[in-house]
Amino acid sequence: MLQVIRGALHDSRFAIQYSEGMYRLRYKVFHERLGWAVKVKDGQEHDHFDDTDSVYMLTVDEEDAVCGGWRLRPTTRSYMLSDIFPQLLHGCPVPRHRNIWEISRFAVDTTIPGRTSAFSMGHSARLLLVDSVKFAVQHGITQFVLVTSVAVERLIAGTGIAIHRFGPPVRIGRVMSVACWVDVDAHTRHIMLDPSSPLRVAA
Repeated sequence: MLQVIRGALHDSRFAIQYSEGMYRLRYKVFHERLGWAVKVKDGQEHDHFDDTDSVYMLTVDEEDAVCGGWRLRPTTRSYMLSDIFPQLLHGCPVPRHRNIWEISRFAVDTTIPGRTSAFSMGHSARLLLVDSVKFAVQHGITQFVLVTSVAVERLIAGTGIAIHRFGPPVRIGRVMSVACWVDVDAHTRHIMLDPSSPLRVAA
């Protein structure tokens, strides 16, 4: 059974207990699997956006091992779409508002014994989406932006959430990638938070 852990690097307990597992998973996904030009060291991947402004949501198993996760970051600070991948905006204005946050570094361990990679990706993604929408409601966030592969874009769309592109996909590393946004509107809140929703999931 998976559960979601939410934390930040200024929380020493979270940093000590989960950051290494998170960085090692990101190394496997972004360096080894996707072939992105990311900075790596000692089998870990982290960047200058991994600071105290970021919030992390992780899925962990019964042994408290990191199985998936992503990073949330306010667009009032430096962030990946703005600073690293502005070409994916295709001329659209850079989102910059206290109510708009970025989701980045979505990574899932697809090698968990007894689970298909599709199940692992889908289950972690839905758990993370539910907690992200809860976080958005709690903090007045009205929109998420993200840079992701078209495969993950389809995964998110498959939950019933309306996900919108800033423009066509561009090849980054080994995969076609795209910049998108998701409005945290009544529809999104219903899909993710309403217990009566057929797509609502529990750990």
